Amino acid sequence: MEVCALYLNQLLAAVPMSSVREVLIRPPISELPLTPGCLKGLLNFRGEVVPVLHLDSFLEGAESQFDSTRDRVVVTQTPAGPIGLSVDQVDRIQIESPAPSNELVTTMTQSDPPVLFVHLDQLEKHLHQEFDNTALAPASL
Repeated sequence: MEVCALYLNQLLAAVPMSSVREVLIRPPISELPLTPGCLKGLLNFRGEVVPVLHLDSFLEGAESQFDSTRDRVVVTQTPAGPIGLSVDQVDRIQIESPAPSNELVTTMTQSDPPVLFVHLDQLEKHLHQEFDNTALAPASL
């Protein structure tokens, strides 16, 4: 399976290449006050408002301190719409297809280094849970 490799600090995560719409370098992101820490801000992507996430906040083993110097955003397509992922670096790699899962992340240990495969449908559910506790949930979510 061809995936988009997402480098975050010392972690290697991946999403299906078929779900990647575009990789943006240094896009303007509007930060929002009083929102969950997982939300970096909003991005205007070709006329669509796209939430941009700190993917670290959803991955075990990721540092809790977010790197504000990240300059790449991977715009992915989920069933509910686009979601942007803030990352350090992006690459294209091949891995074995992960089994369907109700978990947010499947660790692909047969890869070297291990790859954290992000199930975007589960990421969407986690994002809803994060916003359930705030009054500022975006209408698109």
